[in-house]
Amino acid sequence: MTLKKYIALSSAILVLFIAASFLLLRKGDNEQVRFERIKVMQGDLQTTISSTATVKPKNRLETKPPVSGRIEEMLVEEGYEVQKGKIIGWMSSTDRVALIDAARAKGKEELQRWETIYKPTPIIAAISGTIISRSVEPGQTVTAEDVIVVIADRLILNAAVDETDVAKVVKGTIVQITLDAYPQDHFSGKVDHIAFEATTEENVTVYEVDISSDENPSFMKSGMSAEVIFFTNKREAALYLPATAIQYDTQGAYVYVENNKRLVRQSIKTGIQDGSKLEIVEGVEQGQIVLVEGQGSVQKQEETRNSNPFMPTPPKRRKRN
Repeated sequence: MTLKKYIALSSAILVLFIAASFLLLRKGDNEQVRFERIKVMQGDLQTTISSTATVKPKNRLETKPPVSGRIEEMLVEEGYEVQKGKIIGWMSSTDRVALIDAARAKGKEELQRWETIYKPTPIIAAISGTIISRSVEPGQTVTAEDVIVVIADRLILNAAVDETDVAKVVKGTIVQITLDAYPQDHFSGKVDHIAFEATTEENVTVYEVDISSDENPSFMKSGMSAEVIFFTNKREAALYLPATAIQYDTQGAYVYVENNKRLVRQSIKTGIQDGSKLEIVEGVEQGQIVLVEGQGSVQKQEETRNSNPFMPTPPKRRKRN
């Protein structure tokens, strides 16, 4: 093939390619773009943070015997409510055990005499609360290091909040609580304390948050797991749109509105997001209509772009975190 014929054939192919591309472009232009008309609404918005929590005592006190010896009597069981300073049991020191056992061998009168002279030692509740564990029985020998009972003053929930969210949580923040063992029951609490020092869990930095409630159900027990929802920022009578109606580029957020039958870009300022609803702080008014391109036309335009190298590609939308 001569050079002249090669150039002529190449030119013909290029002309056909441009013509085909032009027809594709014209076809895309002639298709009617469909728009959804969405009204700017007004209402209350509430942002939330979800986490997991564990039920634990606010103050957990292990009660140990004042001396080594033998447990003579226990006056409490698990679940009993006790008051600070009350006697929860009696025990004999090692010396008393030896003396009383020797007196018992000599007869009833000798035993009664020494039981009157040498009284047993009381075991005292150091705090008010609930007995959540009892680990001894009468007749059992104990040392001064053995735990007799565990007393919890009240049950709270300990949650782990990611460092990216902890700034949104403050003391007094309202929390919805759902115990995993009772998913149908919900009750509310509030943030009682936020740790000043972080911990690391699976390479994630978190802060421990204590949640207290005046509505603790009777079935809540120490060690239970729970799902908690923190209700953080709230906006009353806020303007909002579906988050899918908002578009983003390097200049910020914007929507499309109609002005004299023309599609006009309108810059906006956004606020908090409540699920699928996004607060609009500036740029539009209540009741105003914004236009959102329908999914069908978007798909058709994407197909046209993919098949037509001459069709311009618009800036990609940036995802909003």
